[in-house]
Amino acid sequence: MRFVVKLTPRQSQVLERLARGQKYAEMAKDMGCSAVRARGHAAAAAKRLQAPTVCRAVVLYAAMYMDDIKSS
Repeated sequence: MRFVVKLTPRQSQVLERLARGQKYAEMAKDMGCSAVRARGHAAAAAKRLQAPTVCRAVVLYAAMYMDDIKSS
């Protein structure tokens, strides 16, 4: 059974960028926010996904939503 977790667009964007290997400072510059704000989005996403760490949240996000990573 698959469950659905509603992430904000920013939370999804941050997790996807982390999954692709982008650093917080780099993504913050691209997104027009601070690295601290980007980390906050990642932490909030981890909490919504009930993941103990941001790293685990990235793995869960990639497994659920990133088809190009699943097929490689």
